[in-house]
Amino acid sequence: MKLVAKKSHQKTQVFTNIENQFFSKLINWSSGYFDLFLQEDLKDKLIIYCPNGSITIQYYRDTSALKLTVENKRIENCIEYFSRILQLYQNMNKIENHPDVQPSFNTTTTAKRHTV
Repeated sequence: MKLVAKKSHQKTQVFTNIENQFFSKLINWSSGYFDLFLQEDLKDKLIIYCPNGSITIQYYRDTSALKLTVENKRIENCIEYFSRILQLYQNMNKIENHPDVQPSFNTTTTAKRHTV
């Protein structure tokens, strides 16, 4: 077997001052929106496995921070999935009448991943 390095694109955004109840609703909505994809629901994290990548929504109880991460081999899919998750977040924010929370971190990176 040959070890091959393939590019993987990643988009991440972190929101602060998020309530646990809001996180639970976001997990529920996201899980329903991407119900055709394999999903892994952990205690404070949801991982949605999509073609050529994954979507991770993680909640940090100690800092009340919410981290959205989308990783995909294709930059177009990475941006599309990230936009969908962000749209769900923004729609929930409007429904819940939360004040607009400004993201504290937003990056797009490209890294080489080793696959077999």
